[in-house]
Amino acid sequence: MKSTSLTRRILGGAAGLAIAVTGALAVASPAQATFDHQDWHRELAYSNVDFHDTCEGTYVTITSGNVLRKYEWTISYGEEVIEVELAAGGVDAGATPIPPDAGEITVTFKNAPQGNWPKTHTWTEPEEGCEDPEPEPEPEPEELGTVSAAFDCDVFVMTITSTVDEDVDLTVVPSEGDSIDVTVPAGETVEVEVPSAEGLVVDLQQEGVSVIEEGPFEITSELWAEEGCDGEGGELPVTGLSTGLIALGAVALLAIGGGLFLVARRRRVTFTA
Repeated sequence: MKSTSLTRRILGGAAGLAIAVTGALAVASPAQATFDHQDWHRELAYSNVDFHDTCEGTYVTITSGNVLRKYEWTISYGEEVIEVELAAGGVDAGATPIPPDAGEITVTFKNAPQGNWPKTHTWTEPEEGCEDPEPEPEPEPEELGTVSAAFDCDVFVMTITSTVDEDVDLTVVPSEGDSIDVTVPAGETVEVEVPSAEGLVVDLQQEGVSVIEEGPFEITSELWAEEGCDGEGGELPVTGLSTGLIALGAVALLAIGGGLFLVARRRRVTFTA
């Protein structure tokens, strides 16, 4: 009898405990549901993305809410994906615009509330319109000085005169043969010689860029012919003919001198006091 009573007491206590736990869960569940609902409302209120279109493209600014400790944002367009991690309440304003031709831009974050995210945007030209930027003018080359050239059948001479206040490193580049590096001192003149040839083209360059405004010097076939060159580097002076004439004159003088000597010996010379 006592054993039965003890068993009843144990079963009654267990049943009471089960009822108490069930009641506590029933009370806590609505409260928890209400807490989650409020959190997501705050998430919707504070997590935000702003798109700003300019002629350069779309600037994207993301703002994290204050529910999650870390927000893992994703900005994607085309095949490009940009990932940004922010703490609660963090803000990231993209410093580089997304190109206007990127197409649709999609922005979301991990565990974002469904139905409100992701956010999408496509670039739209600003109301004031966009004009194609004018190309920046190329910087004019610095005036280094003057350069002139002369040639004969044997040698081509380039004369470089500096008009700047510092030494200038240049390179003489002939179409035949090796290039020649030359340093022109400030305010001075330097001459550079290369072998002359028909069709030779000679340029003057600084760091691989020509500094001759009119273009490289060229010895055309016409100029080569005007100089009287035969196409093999010019003719040497003709000395054989003039040497023969000198020798012939010397022989004639010797003959005349010998004849006079013989005539003088045959004549009798008389001295009178």
